[in-house]
Amino acid sequence: MKKRNVSVHILQSFGPSSLNRDRLDQLKTALLGGFLRYRLSSQALKNAIKNCEYYFKEALKIGRSYYTRKLPLIVQERLLKNGINSEHIKLVVNILKKTGTSSDNNGDDEKGKKKKGKNITKQVLFISHVEIEIIADTFLKKLKSLSAKPINEVKKELKDFNYEAIVNKKRTNIITPNIALFGRMSTSPLFPHIDSAVQFAHSISTNVVTHEQDDFSGQESASSCITKEDDLPKTSNQGSGIMNQTDYGSPCYYRYYSIDFTKFCKNMNLYRDSNDLIDEKTLINLILAFFKASVRVYPSSRQSSFAAHQPPSAILVEFHNGGQKTQYSNAFIKPFQPHMGKDLITDSINKFKNYVELVTRKFNLNDRKRLWFCLDDIELDNALYCDTINDLESELHKCLVA
Repeated sequence: MKKRNVSVHILQSFGPSSLNRDRLDQLKTALLGGFLRYRLSSQALKNAIKNCEYYFKEALKIGRSYYTRKLPLIVQERLLKNGINSEHIKLVVNILKKTGTSSDNNGDDEKGKKKKGKNITKQVLFISHVEIEIIADTFLKKLKSLSAKPINEVKKELKDFNYEAIVNKKRTNIITPNIALFGRMSTSPLFPHIDSAVQFAHSISTNVVTHEQDDFSGQESASSCITKEDDLPKTSNQGSGIMNQTDYGSPCYYRYYSIDFTKFCKNMNLYRDSNDLIDEKTLINLILAFFKASVRVYPSSRQSSFAAHQPPSAILVEFHNGGQKTQYSNAFIKPFQPHMGKDLITDSINKFKNYVELVTRKFNLNDRKRLWFCLDDIELDNALYCDTINDLESELHKCLVA
């Protein structure tokens, strides 16, 4: 693969929707050019891609990983299935509960005091299935060797047990595609730090925020299941069972992410034997699956109410050997203003096209290989036009294997 980096730019317009909300249940926003815009968090998009069938099936062939605080409980289940003494298992659970660091009150009550009986780690761990099995197997072997000893001796042995060193020596095939792509920041010797191979921007709308609010209700319908009039509730048999409201809007998002192929390949083959390295064809298939997912997914928020399933209107794929990564959100410093003769999508595509061509000329980026897909058949200078999404994916594959 000569082209070691790829950047993907997507323009995608949605109808009335509520795709990403904050903890106050309000649409996420951000300022750009002094104007308030709709915002789609990078985490929302990454979660959608991870769970997309295109990518999920391909990634699962190599290994599964989890975000979890339940490592002690998972290991506990493995040990129970192998007939380990429950008192001995409690000691292991208490050891694993201390994994990681806690910078907030996750797992604590409102006063910051630790909740009793919570057999979870101090923080959420990003961990592969293989790593879980290695940890469980390490404690299983140790406890089997201590099975005949009294509980006090077992407690002392486990206190001095350097299980982290043993686990580290067993690190083989522990990196999954998710960990290789998205990386992880380790706060425990159990899990090595992995630099991310993909960078996601928060998506920003090309139009300004115009919040609208939906007041909705749910009708009380229990009476339809009651056959006798005497069985009807005496207090209330009419009106709404629920009344609430939700914010929504119709944004056109500029989305951007960049993948470092070199780093991704390096990450995938960390902690692997020389005779068990992931081959280039498999790595390319993973990147293609990731791309297919990224242009087809929608964040899941309030989809049952709004069904915001609009496809992208334009996609630009850029290849470059290291050097300067370029995001084009400044094309939309001036937001779309409704006027006769132009619509939101066409205006956004033209602004994007003009800005990309300007930056290309001013920063001498003509050496970049570019693939361009557009529903409006608007062409982009120095880019190979792809008539369909299948054409775009086919050309992407050719560039990856070149």
